[in-house]
Amino acid sequence: TVQKHPLSGAYLYNNFTLFQTLTQRGHFRLAKRGQHQWYIHILNISFFKKFIWIYIELKSSLKSIEGSKYMTRKVTSGPVRNKERTKANLIEAVGTILKKDGFASLSASRIAEEAKVDRRLIYDYYGGLEGLVRKYLDDKDYWKTGQEDLPEMIENAKNDAGKKLALGVLENQFDSLINNEEMRRIIAWGVSEKLPALKELDLNRERIGEAIISEVIDTHFAQSDKNFRAMYAILMGGVYYLTLHAKMQENTFCGLDIQQAAGQHEIKKALGQFIDFIYQ
Repeated sequence: TVQKHPLSGAYLYNNFTLFQTLTQRGHFRLAKRGQHQWYIHILNISFFKKFIWIYIELKSSLKSIEGSKYMTRKVTSGPVRNKERTKANLIEAVGTILKKDGFASLSASRIAEEAKVDRRLIYDYYGGLEGLVRKYLDDKDYWKTGQEDLPEMIENAKNDAGKKLALGVLENQFDSLINNEEMRRIIAWGVSEKLPALKELDLNRERIGEAIISEVIDTHFAQSDKNFRAMYAILMGGVYYLTLHAKMQENTFCGLDIQQAAGQHEIKKALGQFIDFIYQ
């Protein structure tokens, strides 16, 4: 619409680009009054109306002339987006507290304070603290392997009776625990407190391991006097303890400084030698 200015008698239109186009043709004189308001002097309003079609025809191209401050902003908030953002903040808050103060400091009020949200949202979104912890553990399960990946893993492992896979899992666990504080806290939490969510996480890992061992490794050791399961359990337990001890106590173990690259190299070298011995 075009409005007549009450004082100057000029006609008012709030879209700069339309008048920019018209004035370039020499039909109008353009003057700016205010941040986004432009005034033009028109001798014949009916003549002006003939050129309204210019705006309609050139609408898409004129948007680029206006610049980004005149364009529609992308929607970055709303009920769904805010809910997902809040849920992500709660999960992150659990990890932050776990790394900073340990599992004993986890509470609904502390997590809500860290996430800067109302603690009632923990119950609304997760049914309570345990539900939130279960979701956190599920998201942060560094041992998680999808059921859909198992057949391929088992088939590949059959090439050498699971030897390469067995060593790879030990080395990956060692590297992950050395480099990831959150992962170490979860392990420490799992051996220090009886919690349904932690038990469920542990059982899920066991199911994956059992599927591989029973399908691939047990057959290879069926006629051997070596108990692969027992030997591997000792190796895995050693990886857990050595990494936790190195990072929490910051002391050497049997003279090895596992916080240093040289010490880590020696541990992984020994793991390889143990696996070689087991498979001899």
